[in-house]
Order: sequence, then structure tokens, then C-alpha cells
Amino acid sequence: MERLSYYSIQTSLVERLTGLGVGAADAATAATTWSAACYAFAIAGAYLADAVIGRYAVIVGGMVVYMAGLGAVVGVTAASRGASSLLASLYVVALGTGSIKASVAPFGAALFRVEEAEGGGGEGDTPPTAWPNRERALLARYWNAFYASINVGALVASLAVVNVQRSSWTLGYAIPLAAFALALIAFLAGTPLYEPQPPVRGPLQAFARVLRGAWRQRRRPQDAPPLLAPGAPAARSAFMPWLDKAALPAGQEAASAPAAGATRKPPSLPPVSAADVEDAKRVLAYLLICLPATIFWMAYAQMGAAFIVQALALDRRVGRFEIAAATLNAFNTAAIIVLLPLYDIAVDWLRKRGRVPTTLQRIGAGLAAAALAMAAAAVAAAATRPAIAAGAPPSVFWLAPQFALVGAAEVLASVGLLELAFADAPRGARSLLQAAALASVAVGSALASAYSSVPAVAAWIPDKERGGRLDLYYAALTALTTANVALFVVIARWYKPRALVERATGVVAECALVERA
Repeated sequence: MERLSYYSIQTSLVERLTGLGVGAADAATAATTWSAACYAFAIAGAYLADAVIGRYAVIVGGMVVYMAGLGAVVGVTAASRGASSLLASLYVVALGTGSIKASVAPFGAALFRVEEAEGGGGEGDTPPTAWPNRERALLARYWNAFYASINVGALVASLAVVNVQRSSWTLGYAIPLAAFALALIAFLAGTPLYEPQPPVRGPLQAFARVLRGAWRQRRRPQDAPPLLAPGAPAARSAFMPWLDKAALPAGQEAASAPAAGATRKPPSLPPVSAADVEDAKRVLAYLLICLPATIFWMAYAQMGAAFIVQALALDRRVGRFEIAAATLNAFNTAAIIVLLPLYDIAVDWLRKRGRVPTTLQRIGAGLAAAALAMAAAAVAAAATRPAIAAGAPPSVFWLAPQFALVGAAEVLASVGLLELAFADAPRGARSLLQAAALASVAVGSALASAYSSVPAVAAWIPDKERGGRLDLYYAALTALTTANVALFVVIARWYKPRALVERATGVVAECALVERA
């Protein structure tokens, strides 16, 4: 319902603002800025969820704020107020969506008791040794179901709600308000079923201590074992060994020797455990994974920009009707809804043969699918260009493959990134890493805007004065996304997921923050 509400606003916001007298360029900027604010507020919401009041409280509070914003949107629209009043209401919506965007997914995933199962728990007649694999399989299905629900909401918004808005903006905004009210009721009704997820205070402080300790100890020989959290061994990753220096043996100080003539001894660092260091490695490693993710989202952003420009030049008639260019997004959403269950079936088949793909392999395949989507767009642009120039544009359905390939890329890469963020994040910072994944979307969108603003690239985009060369536009993106796949392969070969490290060392490391709590 949150995605239904968001896309009911986002997909038609430029049209609404221009109808209120805002210039096209200013309307596009306002819409982009509002969308970016939704992702920016997600970072603050994630911190509140992880470290201050917990995910449940953030989700409920965010839903209430969201509904208040939607109610204000309906009110100012019914009262025929101007664009400034509408935007003010929309920023209340942005605050609400930011509060829940990074919290809902990990809140649901945390209901799968994978860690407890690995500690030896069982359920019913299921052997304890089989329970973790069963839970992990269910958790993987959860991520697919979660992403499918997002796209169902987007599909309903883009095909149904936006068409209602053409006849009545007030009714078109009232529909997501009513839907969101039902969503709040449903979420609250499920409260007795949810597992408590109290906040874990101090994840950012522990992360800062590790970085500070590693810097102050950078010249110290690594000749001592790391300081362990009380009563628990720790799984250690081989990458980023420079961070290991932050964990000092008990009784030693991290401060360097005082300068000649100095009378004051530099203060010692607070204790840093090996588990703290491992958590810091996880955060930094995931941020590195987000680098190729930004290029993926840069390619994804073409669906709302270059793909639409491309569609406007083609024949959009279906029988007696002419479809809107944005309707082609349905191919993307339909591909996602169809491919997600097929992916589950394929994984089940592979699991029986001992060949389950890793999350990193899933992400890499998604990045490759994004490169194929850009290549398909380049082929379609080159193939249709002569007919467009001759005044006989072919069918817009030439573009269906590139929309569907972007959908396949999302099924693989986007879901994989969310899953990896949950699995590898310190247990006190899971929402924050979800927010990092969402932030990569905003950065990718900014890169897409910067790319199309380069004068040489802008000349490839057709307008009323020139035919453009979208085939070259997409060819450059194909080269970039292909190089991005190679970059990801390099990172993935270096990266070792938390579960792999823990299995290799024979332990399940608990986050030091949880141990202290």
C-alpha cells in the first residue's frame, strides 16, 4: 500500500504541477527533489528504528504521518489550493515514507528465526540440523514476496489510480489514502504475531570506535590476537585486515607514544572487540557493493526518462486507442511479478541438486541483465530510426523487451541487494544498511540526470528540432553497464559474506552490541 500510494503520486506529479501552472522544467525538478527527499528521510528513519525506538514504533509512527500527509494532499486538492500547498503536504508524505521505507523489509525478515535455529533450536518434528536451511529457504522466499508486493502496488497505481486522476484529482488521491488506512489496520491487527525487536543502542558509536582505533593503530605491527567480546568467539573476515588493528589485546592501549617533552599521555581508546571489527567490515564491504549498484540504478532510471522519449516517437495505437507512453512500464512490472515465483521454483530445483546460487551471484546476474536491457534498447533504437525518419514509426511494442529485461534485472539485483543488506548487517544496523541500499537508488538517479545533461549526450536525445541518436545514447550505457559487471565480479571475488565466514570458522558470531546489551 505504501508503494501504491507513492507511485500514485510520483508517476503523475509532473502532470499535476504543470496543471497548477508550474513550468515543465520546474515541475520535473520539484518531482525529482521530492522523490529524493523520500529516500533521504529513510536514513533518519532507519537510525530511529535501529538505535532509538525500534522498528515497530517507527513503522506505526511513519504510517500515521504518511496518512496525515495523504489527508492533507486530498484536502488541498479538494480546496483547489496551489502548487506550494500541494508540495508542503507531499513533504509530510515524504517524512512518513522515509520513516517506514527502510524498516518494513527488515522487520518482516527478522521474524524468521535463522540465528536462533542455528543455535540448535528446532520446531516440531524438524531435526535441528535441517532447521537453519529450512528457515533460510523461507527467508529467501520472503524477500521475493516482499518485492512482488511492491510491484503489485506500483502496477495498480500506474494502470488504475493515475487514470482515475485524469477525471478527478481529489478522488485519485483519496484512493491511496483509503488503501493506506486499511494497511494500518491490517498491520496493527498482526501485532500479537510479531516478534519483539527492541532497538540496539550504539551501532554507529561502535563503528566510529573501530575506524578511530584502526587509524590510531595503523603503524602497530599486527602481532597479537584480537580482543574478543566476553564469552564469545568471533568469525573473522580476511578482507580489510587494517581494521583488525582496532581490536587490542586486553591491558594494552592504542595510543602512540607521547611526543618528546610532552607531559600528558594521550588518552587510551575504548575497548574494541573482534566482533565490533567484523561488524565494521560488514558495513564498509556492503557500501563497496553499493558502488556497482549505483550504476545499476542509473540504467534503471532510463525507464522513466529515455525509454519514455523513445516510446513517444513510436506508434502507440492499440486498435482505436492510443496508450500513454508510461503504460509500457507495465511490461517491467509484469515481468517482475511473473519472474519472482519462477525464480523460487528454479532455486528449489537447484537446491535439490546442491547448486543453490549465492546472493552475490544473484546480484551479478541482475547487473548483467541490466546491461542486456541497455543493449536491447540500443538495438531497438537503431532498428526503428530509419522508419521514424521516414514518417512511418513502427509499433511501440518494439520496446517491450527492454522493459522486461529491466524487470528481470530487478528480480535478481534489487532483491539480492536487499537480502544481502539484511544478512550481512550488524544486528544493530539492519535498517541502516537497508537505507544504504535505498540511497544507492538516489545516487543512481542523480548519475542518470548528470549523464543526460552532458552536452554531447544531450545531443543524442531527440526533440522537436532534431532526430537524435538514441542508439548511441544506449550504446554508451551498454558499455558502462558491461564494465560495471566486470567491476562487480572483482568486488564479489574479494567479498566474503558473513554466513560463509561463520561457516568456515565453525562459529556463529553474535554482534558485540547485542552481547553488551
